[in-house]
Amino acid sequence: MSEIVVGDRFGELVVIEPIHTRNHKVSKWLCRCDCGNTKIAYSCNLVSGANKSCGCNVGGRPIKPQPEISGEKYGFLTAIEFSHKNDKRMPIWLFRCDCGVEKKIPLYYVTSGDVKSCGCERYSAISKANIKGREKRTGTRLYHIYRGMVTRCCDTKSDSYKYYGGRGIYVCEEWLSDYETFKVWTLNNGYNETLSIDRIDNNGPYAPWNCRWATAIEQANNRRGNRLYEYYGETHSISEWARLECVNRDKLKSRLSRGASIGKALGKE
Repeated sequence: MSEIVVGDRFGELVVIEPIHTRNHKVSKWLCRCDCGNTKIAYSCNLVSGANKSCGCNVGGRPIKPQPEISGEKYGFLTAIEFSHKNDKRMPIWLFRCDCGVEKKIPLYYVTSGDVKSCGCERYSAISKANIKGREKRTGTRLYHIYRGMVTRCCDTKSDSYKYYGGRGIYVCEEWLSDYETFKVWTLNNGYNETLSIDRIDNNGPYAPWNCRWATAIEQANNRRGNRLYEYYGETHSISEWARLECVNRDKLKSRLSRGASIGKALGKE
């Protein structure tokens, strides 16, 4: 097998960096596709031609170029620039709202008219009407979750608003305007009484493409304030490393605070 180096191109994939395993071998590479997505590919698949793109070009279909809409306006939103594609291959664009807030939003939701602003124009009125009209549902756990989500993003009097709505976190309009739509998504995406709603990107909105139902451990590992540590291609928080390696969390935290590397703190080096 020929040696692969950073910068090599294989079809639409350009090698960015190696991914090391715990035995120091490199068998996988992080690559960037011409469409903007990233993909982890095995060396043998790159060399053999089995991987030629992130998947956007499966079957030899040409990659669709991103539409040039910079400067175009949709409701209160003005398109600034293409950002990336999410894991569902939806193009994400950076938009600037008339109020001055900039947000990254899936292009489809904007061009279809589902999202017309950063939320500043309609959130308060819609959320209050929606919650008031659903008072009979307040006995259900799912509705309490929904109401809490809307309140911390929309109600400026909420103690949590500064951590959510105050820093640009919003609820997508399809959920905000209709609890039943949120409920249908919930029941189709693995909800049960032991899970809580979690945003995959902590700087992103409450929306179908950015939310999941997660355990308490998964949510703790995804908190914005957590510091993450990488060791041989795996990245976790202190709590997650302690759980995975059966190490006392306080001892692990103490070793790291004294300047030890994550490998030494785990007793691996």
